[in-house]
Amino acid sequence: MFSVAWNGRAQARRFLNIWDISFDTSGANIGYGVRTDRETYTIVQNDTIWDNRFQSVWKPEFLDQHSLLAPVRLNGKWHLYKNNVPFWTRAYDQLWHLTVSPAGRDVAAVVSTPFGRWTVAVNDTVWDLSWDTMVSDIHFSKDGSCLAAVVKHKDVWDLAVNQTSWQMAADMVFAPCISPDGSVVAVVVQKKGQYQLVVNNRVLASGFSYMAEPVVSPNGSSVMLKGIENGIYKRRIINL
Repeated sequence: MFSVAWNGRAQARRFLNIWDISFDTSGANIGYGVRTDRETYTIVQNDTIWDNRFQSVWKPEFLDQHSLLAPVRLNGKWHLYKNNVPFWTRAYDQLWHLTVSPAGRDVAAVVSTPFGRWTVAVNDTVWDLSWDTMVSDIHFSKDGSCLAAVVKHKDVWDLAVNQTSWQMAADMVFAPCISPDGSVVAVVVQKKGQYQLVVNNRVLASGFSYMAEPVVSPNGSSVMLKGIENGIYKRRIINL
């Protein structure tokens, strides 16, 4: 049996399994998924077990200090619940990788509907775009105005920003860096063994044998590139 130790003290409740502990932004509250018996799952919020039981659950995320969101499977479909009650109205073939905008106004998730097609839902509204292989991760800007998704379709990788595909057909796309106001999206991609820096869907540097994640300045006026070119490690500030 498993329990959670929080601030050096084990909680009294024990479960068959415990997964994916999440904290709220204050660090004062936790939530996690548990298996209560062989076929039953639920969510624990601090030391309180949700009353509802589900076929499965994914990692919960806090919307604020008092609101815990969790993807749950019920009657063969996935739903988004908040504090033990339905939050989104739609049901999905899959729903996971919750992302809450830093201001807490928007909630995004990777979803599948229909089965075998992957896309993004924001506040229970599904993007018009979909992909056949995966949406690996999604990222909000600090102000919540920009949402970027790293996706794979027909064996190539791409980045979609606010429902617009960049159509990069890359061998790999790494995690983007987004300016706080969402106006600048910088990402490293790999094509034919070479690394490129792409900013707002324009290639600003290429021919590198390696690139680290870029850094966008707080005001969005420049991007720092870090990488290896011709065997030499370089750092470069690119003004936009």
